[in-house]
Amino acid sequence: MEIRDIVFPADFLNLTKEDTDKIINEMELNIDVDTDVKIHLYNIKNQLFIDSSVSSLIKDKIFAGKTSVKWYKFEFSEEEKAGIIERIESESNFYNVVLPIDTSQINLPVKYTCIKIGDNKYMMRIMNPTGSRTINTGKEISKIKSVNNITVIIDIDRKYIEVRSDNVSARKIINNIIAPLIGKEIIEVSILKNYNDCLETFRNSLNNGKFVDVTSKPDLNIILTRAQNERLVNTLKALDEYFINKDIEGLKTELLEVELGTEEIPFTQLFLAGLSQIGMATRIDIDEDLTDQSLYGILKSYMTNQRGFINFTLNDELGIPHYYTIQVGIKTTNSISFKSSATEQSIQYIRNKILG
Repeated sequence: MEIRDIVFPADFLNLTKEDTDKIINEMELNIDVDTDVKIHLYNIKNQLFIDSSVSSLIKDKIFAGKTSVKWYKFEFSEEEKAGIIERIESESNFYNVVLPIDTSQINLPVKYTCIKIGDNKYMMRIMNPTGSRTINTGKEISKIKSVNNITVIIDIDRKYIEVRSDNVSARKIINNIIAPLIGKEIIEVSILKNYNDCLETFRNSLNNGKFVDVTSKPDLNIILTRAQNERLVNTLKALDEYFINKDIEGLKTELLEVELGTEEIPFTQLFLAGLSQIGMATRIDIDEDLTDQSLYGILKSYMTNQRGFINFTLNDELGIPHYYTIQVGIKTTNSISFKSSATEQSIQYIRNKILG
């Protein structure tokens, strides 16, 4: 079996309009304006996969799109390697076959196919229920089960597992399907382990990396009374007044009289009191990194980043730069989410950064 044998109509939704236009031009297709282009392309997929350039384009995008990615590692001895490969290539793992699935009846992740995509490297596809969707027709209300078609890569030689899904689904798939299949302990990869858990260091490692958005949590959970909050506000107002009228004496008086009863806690830390999260981003009309903004520099010492957005570029085989945006989930999801349309090339680029 090949890639084209495990592709479904929903996978073609990962193709952008630019992708479909390229395919139509390359294949010299005439498609009626009322026709759903992506469904039409899926219906002639065997024809598309014959053309090498079109096939390469589809393979680069079809299992990517705007996806989240998590990585896991596992260890084994050389003696155990053959057994792992045997289980992956087994009939019970639906190796080189596609199991028909009634998705309306599943309540847990269900594997339905597995193929080899390289030396000791495999792609599995898994149906995972994510809840139900209510449909209101105006006369009747019905519920339809929502199911995601998830791609999993298992690389035996590099000893990693890649799950292209959200954090919750990935953990279900690892616990219910991959761990029993591999038969070894599976460890979730710490997303910024190679960068001392520092988002800015990771940004620096990326090609034209630019840190554009961050959500952080104050390091201290401080609760101030109403009176303390009022004194804090008055201090800020006095600082504002100084910048307007340069009245240094008024500012000195306010600073000497302020008493918050919070000794040895920096003013900036008090300023963040009561906030559960702080979000900051660069303006879209300013081509600067967030770390170049003064407010971020001031607050950074008193916050722990929870997630952040980074832009970077990669050149294709023709040397044309392509722009990508990823969200780095540091504390909660421990994953990378592509907020722009990803490619196999861009996922591989980030994978190599994360795994080393």
